[in-house]
Amino acid sequence: MRIGNFGKVILSYIKFKLGNSFHMIKWAALISALMAATMGGVVRVTGSGLGCPDWPLCYGQIIPPMDITAWIEYIHRLSGALAGVFILFLFASGLARYSMQDMILKLIVFTPIIVIVQGLFGAYTVLTEISPMVALIHTGIATALVGLLAIIVALSYDYHDAKLGEGVMDWVGSYWRIILWLLFLTYVLILSGAYVTRTGSSLACQAIPLCGVPFADMAEIQWNHMIHRVFAFIVFILAFVVLFRAWQIKYVPINKIARALMYVLSVQILLGIGNVVMGLPAELRALHLTTAAVFFAVSSSLVGVLWGIKMYNLEDVPISDSERHK
Repeated sequence: MRIGNFGKVILSYIKFKLGNSFHMIKWAALISALMAATMGGVVRVTGSGLGCPDWPLCYGQIIPPMDITAWIEYIHRLSGALAGVFILFLFASGLARYSMQDMILKLIVFTPIIVIVQGLFGAYTVLTEISPMVALIHTGIATALVGLLAIIVALSYDYHDAKLGEGVMDWVGSYWRIILWLLFLTYVLILSGAYVTRTGSSLACQAIPLCGVPFADMAEIQWNHMIHRVFAFIVFILAFVVLFRAWQIKYVPINKIARALMYVLSVQILLGIGNVVMGLPAELRALHLTTAAVFFAVSSSLVGVLWGIKMYNLEDVPISDSERHK
């Protein structure tokens, strides 16, 4: 056998293994992205954003000094790097498993681009000494990456058993629009929460459910806080509608995700109230931020499931999509 043919055999084997590992890699990418987002929240609530004042090193060293804020920021960077590695594997595995006709591969192509942009914003955040707007964009990109990976995870499953009747498909169409609104408003809610933190508005309102200050006397930081609560209330109502409509559709994966959505949101609201009542303990703040990322991931996965159902109930679904999502 010539070297050239041997090389082709090796490449074919690597492609085969990468393609078969796709489902494991996609979960690793999503979980690592959630870990990075969680560590970003820990950095925020502990004020460790400048724990390492330079980039990519920490105080000019590969290993940071024995300072808690430096190590929190350093672990955040390491978790981001780990997510980047898994996303590169996801990209390679996606190329091995799908063709460019597949919607999944089109989505996967965006993930390494987002990681690069996120890394640049992370560096710029440090170099500009935590500019509030740059830090807010940094949070927004991290959240969007988690959502995109959750959609990819959900969309890549096989929905051949989800051939629904015409009447039910009408329900799915309207449900799809509700879910998209939920996803959008959840994203805005997360950004508003980040803005509340960045502007020092976290304890601006110390009463429940209103601010405890007459509307006419409310300052900007108190309005920042109350706007965040208003978005949280709207998201809660939408999530309840999502759960009710899931019960009407009667498709098991949708029902399970919708219930998980309400469980996570209920915990999130209790954590938010606890933060106000208990005066923002760091542990509760970190859990609040982590749960927000999980809620966004669950909402995004519901988008992926509905997207998959819609694709498999269309007559003109590409052959590659219907055959490869297994």
